[in-house]
Amino acid sequence: METDQAKLWFTKHAPTRAAQDAAADALPEIGLGRRPVATAHHEAAHAVIGRLLGADVQRIYLTPTGGQCDSLTYGGWMDRDDAISLLAGPIASFRILKKYKTLIFVESQDCRLAQLIFPQWEDYERAEKEARSMVHENWLEIVQVARRLLAAPEPILRGAAIWED
Repeated sequence: METDQAKLWFTKHAPTRAAQDAAADALPEIGLGRRPVATAHHEAAHAVIGRLLGADVQRIYLTPTGGQCDSLTYGGWMDRDDAISLLAGPIASFRILKKYKTLIFVESQDCRLAQLIFPQWEDYERAEKEARSMVHENWLEIVQVARRLLAAPEPILRGAAIWED
């Protein structure tokens, strides 16, 4: 796909922050609220898929405005594995939000970074397909990590606490 087509796709699938907030606020509250639940699954997906691809995940945490998954990289700056791990987060968020009938693609920054890694649209689509498959195959572990993060006394998990109850 040409660069203009990719820009069109991102414009269509990456609404403004105000639009994301308005759609998110329309969701029913679940647990700690819809945004923390989706964000916990987003960060858990980064962690689980990143670990499967060889990253040394150091910590994951939630903030009032989002979350973060910190890891030592795979050895290079922004490679195929980084792109797949980046895409896993929004895929997991979308899976959670879709359950609550919010058909909006959130956390587009990760998608834009993955697009920088794969400027050729066909390569990006292959990476996205692989990320979707990995999220699907590892959903139970993603949910378990997200639940641990949401249940933690502080919204942060480090080292072995990410993977063990």
